[in-house]
Amino acid sequence: MACRWGLLAPLAAALAVEAAACYPAPAAALCQAGILALGLRGLAGGEAWESAYPPAPLGDRLDFAFLILVASILALACRSASSRLDRREADVERLDRSIAQLVDANMGFQRYAVAAGASSAERERKRISRDIYDTAVHSLVGIIMLAESATDRL
Repeated sequence: MACRWGLLAPLAAALAVEAAACYPAPAAALCQAGILALGLRGLAGGEAWESAYPPAPLGDRLDFAFLILVASILALACRSASSRLDRREADVERLDRSIAQLVDANMGFQRYAVAAGASSAERERKRISRDIYDTAVHSLVGIIMLAESATDRL
């Protein structure tokens, strides 16, 4: 850009970037088109504050248009990348919550497995002790009956 046009080009580029940051994509594109049109109109020459100014050369107008278009495209691309990043961050947070829930469920299942194992072992000990008791009682009853039958024969 030629220096004689002052801050028009950087200001217009900053406005185009700001439009992309503040408005939804269709509205931002419309604002950027308006900024481009107003800037090109300003470079076309005319009269302001009671003084005339000459039109900018075609090369300056094309440079200005290119600058605004590049700034607009970059701003929209940054906005798109930012929204994708936001979605990915939300996905990561959702996955972190899911992982935490899975860890909690796993810990609960482990506690249940330990309790079930202990309960199962207790039931097995009781079953074995009943079997031993039944066997011992049966043997003692058999011994008593043999002793009684032996005393009856004598």
